[in-house]
Amino acid sequence: QVRVAARCYTLLLTFRATVPRKGVIDLIKNFNIQVNNLTQFLPQDRICEFAKLTPIQLLKETEKAVGDPEFPVQHRQLIDRSMELKNLEVAVKQKEQTLNNLKVFNAELEKDVERVRRRDKLMKKAELMRKRLPWLKYDMKKKECIEAQEQENTKKKKMEEVAKIWEDSKCPVEEFKKEKMFHTSNIKRTSNQIAENMKKRQDVTDKELQLNERLIATLDNIEHLKRQENSRQQRILKAKEALAAAEREHDDLQPCEASKAEMVGLFTFIPLAFAVIHLFVCICSIQVPVTNFMFPHSHDSQCKLHN
Repeated sequence: QVRVAARCYTLLLTFRATVPRKGVIDLIKNFNIQVNNLTQFLPQDRICEFAKLTPIQLLKETEKAVGDPEFPVQHRQLIDRSMELKNLEVAVKQKEQTLNNLKVFNAELEKDVERVRRRDKLMKKAELMRKRLPWLKYDMKKKECIEAQEQENTKKKKMEEVAKIWEDSKCPVEEFKKEKMFHTSNIKRTSNQIAENMKKRQDVTDKELQLNERLIATLDNIEHLKRQENSRQQRILKAKEALAAAEREHDDLQPCEASKAEMVGLFTFIPLAFAVIHLFVCICSIQVPVTNFMFPHSHDSQCKLHN
């Protein structure tokens, strides 16, 4: 039973006792009851708020709902310590980077210092060499002067020897010049003669080629005439054989009556006459002059071919 007093205090009847609002709140805290924690109590009208919670907020609300009340505080302290540790690590890394940079810078400075020291040493050495330079130049010039004098004496001796050789070789040079002119004229004359001989040789070669061509043509004509003669000889032999056969037939015929004898004689005479005419024609055709195919400028070759 709940009753509202005149001073607007909310009262709750617990174990038949009247308790003020603060006592109820303390009791809720003692039992770790969190009405506003959506992970413990999720009213229907606050579902959207629960859905909007981030994973971090959801973790915090869950820790408040199920853990020790000091647990969220410890968790927060742990987060703070982690942040401090991370900041310290970042600071350490920065310090290490700064230390490395300083070491590199120090190494560069050491190189510069070493370079400056080496430069000072070289400057001192250069100053010393600058002071010694005139003496060195004097020594070099003195040495060059001595060498030049020695070379001059050597060249004078060589010049005298060359002049003597030149005087001795003037006469042979003149003789060599005369011999050279003589040989040059001989070479020129020989070259002209060789050129003339080459020209004559070329003419002879051309004539030889022409004669060879004509000889080949003549030999071809001779071979052709030989073949014709062989053919005519064969025809003559055939004609002679035919004539002999006709004579044998004529001799084998028996004597008959006068009219028959005349007719047989007439028929026998006609083939004989034709055979004789054919033989005469063959003999006449064989006797063809061959001298027209000979060389017109070679009498010996004409005689040989005629024979």
